[in-house]
Amino acid sequence: MSRLPSRLSWRLSDLKRDIDEAFAALIESPWGLSHSGPTDWPATDLYDMEDAYLLLADLPGVAPEDIELHVDGRQLLLCGRRWSTGFVRHGQGIIVERGCGRFCRHFSLERPVDTDRIQQGDKNGIYWARLPKRSRQESTREETEQND
Repeated sequence: MSRLPSRLSWRLSDLKRDIDEAFAALIESPWGLSHSGPTDWPATDLYDMEDAYLLLADLPGVAPEDIELHVDGRQLLLCGRRWSTGFVRHGQGIIVERGCGRFCRHFSLERPVDTDRIQQGDKNGIYWARLPKRSRQESTREETEQND
């Protein structure tokens, strides 16, 4: 009989890492493939500025139409898909670090975002999004309405 892990509150990144490790053990390793890339893909930076949050994500090779940004109150979700380049049709990978497939990154913010004023773009393979914060009065009023 198996025991449940003592730490039941998995974070999404922990679950993704566990799935990646299981996939590597079952699929990649028997074929001699090795994936040593980061488990939290894509690499992101999130800055808390005075009036906005700034999100930067390394997404070279990802088309803008394959990137989704969802904001719900103080929850931020960056999802998308990088397709295989198709450059290599035959051959065995010696090192395979550039991930392809679906990704999702979740972030909790301290203050809600004004979704009507979000700006986003791409520069040299770096996706950026400027997420203006709602005023403190709007945030307080919204939280009061939700609690009533």
